[in-house]
Amino acid sequence: MTGSYKKLYRSKENRAVAGVIGGIGEYFSIDPTLLRLIWFVLLILSGIIPGLVVYVIAFFIMPEKPDVMVHESRKCHGHEVHMSMNIVPKKEYWSNFVGVRL
Repeated sequence: MTGSYKKLYRSKENRAVAGVIGGIGEYFSIDPTLLRLIWFVLLILSGIIPGLVVYVIAFFIMPEKPDVMVHESRKCHGHEVHMSMNIVPKKEYWSNFVGVRL
């Protein structure tokens, strides 16, 4: 299979609370502000609790968008191999590992 597909992530740039609605907006190329307004109206109409439950579930299911994705293809024993790696800046990696912001 040679086709590529888009992946749904929580946004780091269009984040108001946890980046869920911003990520959905980036995925579908829709203004996140418009989606937030629609979500707020649906939240009020649903009685608040169901909308919050859906948001929290989406928060736990959707991964956060990686900083940089590197896609590479190579030949290995006559077969094409596709690889993806997440490149994290060294300073950020160690601060996450140690649990302290540098």
